[in-house]
Amino acid sequence: MDPNLLRAALDALDVGIALVGPDHRIRHCNSAYADLLAAPPEFLLGASLFGAGSPCKRLADYEAEWDRGETLSVTGESQDGAVVDILVRPLAPGSDVRLILARRAGGRSIQSGTLPADVLADLRSFIGDLTGHAAADATLARAPLSILVLAVDGLENARRTGGNAAAEEVIRQVTQVLVLEKRKQDIISRYGDGLFLVLAPDTPGHQAALLAERLRDRVDAVEIDPADDSLRPHLRVSTAEYRPHLDGSVREAVDRAASALWTATASREPDVDTTAKDR
Repeated sequence: MDPNLLRAALDALDVGIALVGPDHRIRHCNSAYADLLAAPPEFLLGASLFGAGSPCKRLADYEAEWDRGETLSVTGESQDGAVVDILVRPLAPGSDVRLILARRAGGRSIQSGTLPADVLADLRSFIGDLTGHAAADATLARAPLSILVLAVDGLENARRTGGNAAAEEVIRQVTQVLVLEKRKQDIISRYGDGLFLVLAPDTPGHQAALLAERLRDRVDAVEIDPADDSLRPHLRVSTAEYRPHLDGSVREAVDRAASALWTATASREPDVDTTAKDR
C-alpha cells in the first residue's frame, strides 16, 4: 500500500494509534493520538511514552514491566483530564515494537481554569521581584501553570576558549532563541549564571515537556563559531506543573524544579552557579 494512503487512512480514525520502539520512544502516531496530547504528531516523534508522549498517566506504573511482551489494558486520566482507555500489545509475536491504541472513554474530569486570587497575587509578586516590573498580562491567571528551569551547557568551555566575552555571546544567542521561540503568554527571565526560568501559564505538564523539547532543539541548532564545536550550547531542562495546594508558594515550587536539575547533574556539570538556589 502507498505509505501516504496508509497515513491518511490512519489519520481518519478516531482511535489514537502509536508505535513505540524498545527505547520507549514514539516512532509513529496518527492525528487522533496526537489530539489526546494536544500536540502536532511531528512534535511527539521521539518523545517517551512515559513522559511527553504518554496519553495516560497510569502507563508510568507499567514502565518496569514494559519489556515482558504481554498485552496491557489500562484505563486512566489523560494529560488533559479526560478518561482514556488504552490497549498495548506487541506489533507482532516476538517484536520489540509496541502498538498503542487509545480512545477517550468519557468527558473531561479536570478543567482548565483561573488561578486562585491569593496564588495569582503570589505569582505577580514573584515575577515583580524577579524582573523588576509588574506582570499585567491577563493570561498569567490561566491555570494550569508550568515551571521550566533551563541550564545552558558549554559556558565553561566558552570561558576557557574565549574568556567571559565568549560565554556572554553564548548566553546572548541562547537568550535570543528563547525569546523568539517562547509563546505569547510565557515569561522568561535569567535565574543565575547560565540559568533561565520560564513560567508557562495555561500549560499542563505534558505541554511543558513538549515546549522544553522544542527549546532544546532550537538551542542545539545554534552555531556560535563554525570552526569551534566546543562553543555549541545545549539546554538541560527541569519541568514541573505547579500545584498550589501541594507545592506551596511559586518561589518554593521554582526552587524544587531547580533543585531537581541541580541534583540530577551536580556530578557532571561544575559550571552551573548553584548560588541561584538562594535567590
